[in-house]
Amino acid sequence: MSSTLDFVNVIMALVVVAGFGYVTYAALAMRRTLGSGLYRRQALGVGLVAVGFTALYLFNFDSDSFLDPVVFYATAFFLLYWVDSSILASRASDPVYRDTLGWSRLRLVYWVVSVASVPIVFGLLAYYSSIGFQGLPGYVNVVLPILFALPIYAAVVAGAVVMPIAARRSRDLTLRRSLEWLVLFIAIQLVLQGIVVPLVSSDPSDPKAIFVDGVAMLLGAYPLLQSARRLVPIYSFHKEYD
Repeated sequence: MSSTLDFVNVIMALVVVAGFGYVTYAALAMRRTLGSGLYRRQALGVGLVAVGFTALYLFNFDSDSFLDPVVFYATAFFLLYWVDSSILASRASDPVYRDTLGWSRLRLVYWVVSVASVPIVFGLLAYYSSIGFQGLPGYVNVVLPILFALPIYAAVVAGAVVMPIAARRSRDLTLRRSLEWLVLFIAIQLVLQGIVVPLVSSDPSDPKAIFVDGVAMLLGAYPLLQSARRLVPIYSFHKEYD
């Protein structure tokens, strides 16, 4: 059974790489055609998110790699930057300039806590590895995984909670449609990778956990691609009147 699942995961990984590779290519190609700096940044963000999530997914096949934390944090900050800039862009296109859920202040807390968690995590790991993990307090086993995952969960929660409200308040229909698809992508990852995977296994390299990750990626590829496509006004116009 395990070997069958491993084979399925390898095939799924090839499909994910091909699919998200196309999403990245399409987002960057569309970026070159866009005249608005706002839309260009949004398209670049889609490409960065696609690259980050693909790398994070692939590194689950080898959870002992020393690059795992680097890839994880890069993906987390790509996503947080993208969510932050998208919410700010939505506010800029709101006729009454509403500050959704106090994001102008909340975003500072998000960034400070997320960035601060990185040296704390590496500091704890360096200290306890220097003493051979002798006398490791029980609370560290609880706190460390939470701190490690904090940046990406902060970005996902902000994207799933704050962004939909901000998107609805925006009067820029092109931006709004793009953000709606991005919210769907984030929601899929939050449910499957954030909730289902921990229920399946505590080991991210477990074939069952990788399988769920792969399903999340496959389901998220189309919304992410649509998020980039909707930034092209002509494409949005034709879809509206097809």
